Amino acid sequence: MRVKIFIYSMLFLIFNVNCKESSIEQLSLAKERSTNTLKSAIIGTKYYVDKYGSNSNSGTFLKPFLTIQKGLDAARAGDTVFVKAGTYQEYVTFNNSGIVGNPIVLKKYNGDIVSVDANYKSVYCVYANNKSNLVIDGINVKNSTYYNILFSGCSNVSVKNVKSDLPLLSSAMNIKLEAGSNWGLNITLQDVITYGGVVGVYLGPKLNGVNIIRGKYSYAGLDGINLTSGLVTDTAQFSRNILVDGSETSYNSRQGILTWCLKKATFRNFWSHHNSATGIQIENNSSKILIEDFLCENNSLGGGFETGVWIDDSADCTVRRGTMRNNQTGFRVSNSQNVLAYNLLIYSNTFTKIAADYTNNSSGVNFYSNPIGTTNNLYICSVKLYNSVIYNNGNAYSQRGAMSIQGAGNYIIKNNIITQNLSTSDIYRTGTHTLISDNNLIFNTKAISVYYTPTTNWVAPMTWSAYKTTTGQDAHSINAYPQFINGELKLQSTSPGINGGVNVGLSTDYLGSPIKGLPDIGAFEY
Repeated sequence: MRVKIFIYSMLFLIFNVNCKESSIEQLSLAKERSTNTLKSAIIGTKYYVDKYGSNSNSGTFLKPFLTIQKGLDAARAGDTVFVKAGTYQEYVTFNNSGIVGNPIVLKKYNGDIVSVDANYKSVYCVYANNKSNLVIDGINVKNSTYYNILFSGCSNVSVKNVKSDLPLLSSAMNIKLEAGSNWGLNITLQDVITYGGVVGVYLGPKLNGVNIIRGKYSYAGLDGINLTSGLVTDTAQFSRNILVDGSETSYNSRQGILTWCLKKATFRNFWSHHNSATGIQIENNSSKILIEDFLCENNSLGGGFETGVWIDDSADCTVRRGTMRNNQTGFRVSNSQNVLAYNLLIYSNTFTKIAADYTNNSSGVNFYSNPIGTTNNLYICSVKLYNSVIYNNGNAYSQRGAMSIQGAGNYIIKNNIITQNLSTSDIYRTGTHTLISDNNLIFNTKAISVYYTPTTNWVAPMTWSAYKTTTGQDAHSINAYPQFINGELKLQSTSPGINGGVNVGLSTDYLGSPIKGLPDIGAFEY
């Protein structure tokens, strides 16, 4: 009997313990569910907009709003406004801000195609003034009278997967970012496509931290991407910390990319092609600019004095690991100081518009200084050009050929292959600049000709040997066939350019391969 009582007692105890553990588990589960509910509340409300909705609805999936503006007016931090398929003929304003980590999101619903069409009745399609933490995702915009998207004094803004359309002859801008009463901070444009209008993307002064990631900017009346703070005299207002990465600019009536008064910017992995003027032009007091891993081709279609890459009236710029081909001139630097250029492929820049104004402009490389103070000529030019290939440039109408250096300035040119120039002069030098040129490989199947006239007493053109003897330049340079691999600008194993360079402080070549010992001449290590 005592044994039975003991067994029953133990069973009762175990039952109570299990009940307590079960209660604790239930309390823990309830607490977790409560926490998840709280987290959901922080994530925010989902509102819906549908062409068949009503603004008297609650904005739920089953009772959507009719207009996007109604959805944005209802949205607060952490809320998302989903817009279902259709063209919405309205113009919308973000009247509320999100908070960090919980933005207000305006987004197309699933894979729907959604457009905001101002129908030429408003200066904008989408607008925000001094607001923060906003996201636009997959909402197309078109047909404003001034700006399809305008952000003024906004911060922490993301615009992605958006297409902006304007007529080809429109004077409106696709996207404009400006300061307003506040600086514009931390704005990202990602996978944006613009077509037509006067400019694809325009940045005004007092912007800090703008990222333009991928995207296509085409057929603008002026520039695809225009990053011009304007000719402001106060450098404290210059826009800064700008990144353009992976973008394509094409078929614009002026520049693919243009900067004015920009401080500290990086342009990388971009493709700028078939623009009427220059592929990328850095000018008017821009500084601390890095251009790398790019392709500029088939620009200068409008003729004139245009090029693949042009740095003008700017300072402290680096251009590296890029290709400039099939432009009028490949690479130009004018009135700019402290420019470092290396690992460049500059070839087949032969385009010319046969007219009196254009016949002398086609060349591979053009460096020059005009007198300081005349038309924004800010600096005496200073450039270092290292480890590049300058091949098959110029044309029968041009004197300037492979390399042209004019006016004042200070230049160092080393470890470059300069070959197969097509114009009357292989090297064209005028003015009273200072040049250090050596350890290059210079070759042409025709006799090399140098046009050099530092004073009126000099006779030009002159032969390569006479030029070297007279000037003392290129004492260690090689005059021999470079022996490229067929169809490439890389060297064969028997090339005279292998180990023919001099140490200029570079550690890698065009492809990122390490330089061991003396560098090869040109852009590639064998």
